[in-house]
Amino acid sequence: MAVDPILWDIFGISENAGEPLSFRATGAFTCSGLPIYEELLDGPEVTVSDAVIALRTIADNNKKLFQEVLFGTNFSTLLAQHPNHRERGAYAVTLVTSLINDGHLDAAANLASAYESGELKSCQDFWCQGVSFHRLKLDWLANAKVLERFTL
Repeated sequence: MAVDPILWDIFGISENAGEPLSFRATGAFTCSGLPIYEELLDGPEVTVSDAVIALRTIADNNKKLFQEVLFGTNFSTLLAQHPNHRERGAYAVTLVTSLINDGHLDAAANLASAYESGELKSCQDFWCQGVSFHRLKLDWLANAKVLERFTL
């Protein structure tokens, strides 16, 4: 929940933080979520009630899995290790933003620089007024370092 406001601050659209939480799933310029478990629910006889029961069963059966995954390591590491990120650069925007959230500003800047230069490829990037997200992030990080020097 902490990464979207950082993304919005970088884009200069901090007012998005005032939107309902559902905006994070449906709005523009949000960080991608990380799939931990996937299961297909379908069938011709599935009713809404059947779907609710099936979802509840999945949640109950995977509670331990979610706890192990989510409490076993930090979000940035989960993103970096995910096969879709390693193979296609998925979650690049979310990963760099998550590194900022974790306080790893140098690692975030190095990664953003690698994406900006093309050294690393990402299957998704945001652009704002012709400037890539990674360029904006590098500028944002540079400004944060300047402000940090003048903070008492």
